[in-house]
Amino acid sequence: MLRHIFGILLLILVTSCATMKSGQYVYVEGPKELESLAKLKGLTLEDIRNANPNKSLQGHEWVFIPSRVGIAYFFADTYVLEDYQNLGSGRFLWPVPNHFKVSSHFGPRGRRHHDGIDIPAKTGTPIVASDHGVVVYSDNGIRGYGNLIVVSHGTDVFTVYAHNRKNLVDKGDRVKRGQVIAQVGNTGRSTGPHLHFEIRVKNKKRNPAQYLSRAD
Repeated sequence: MLRHIFGILLLILVTSCATMKSGQYVYVEGPKELESLAKLKGLTLEDIRNANPNKSLQGHEWVFIPSRVGIAYFFADTYVLEDYQNLGSGRFLWPVPNHFKVSSHFGPRGRRHHDGIDIPAKTGTPIVASDHGVVVYSDNGIRGYGNLIVVSHGTDVFTVYAHNRKNLVDKGDRVKRGQVIAQVGNTGRSTGPHLHFEIRVKNKKRNPAQYLSRAD
């Protein structure tokens, strides 16, 4: 257990939650739908492949559809807000109730990879545990992430809550799904008040959009 906890903490990269490139994640059922999206956005399939280097693009997956391509896309940042209200019935509860905009998505961000999603909200907004679990980290000792909470949900599954104004639980505490565990803040390396939220499975970063549900 301690080995897995140490591994998840090491895998939390020291990166800024600055805004991601303009675009959005779309759940694509198949190649024909992807072709239609490319045509609608004025993109080629190669543009979409370049923006999704680790995707099969064969359907039944979330695909990042950029709104700009070329050199400007890879080096310029824009602030975007996408609405995640139409989520499915994933295992994990949305961590900031009633705030369903995402300002930075999971995936490529220039030469770096953004390992979670950023959910903007006013300072002090409640953050809830996405599922039952045990707090394995609650501190501000990891550079860049400010006040940080990591919750273990068993079977090598962890959720990560960063940049908190205040952590309301301590290491070793058992938390329930939907329990308030922190407040949205702007601590660490952050461009404004928001929650940086990650899901890790067997020490690998996962796209939270594939695991989240809007409500029980």
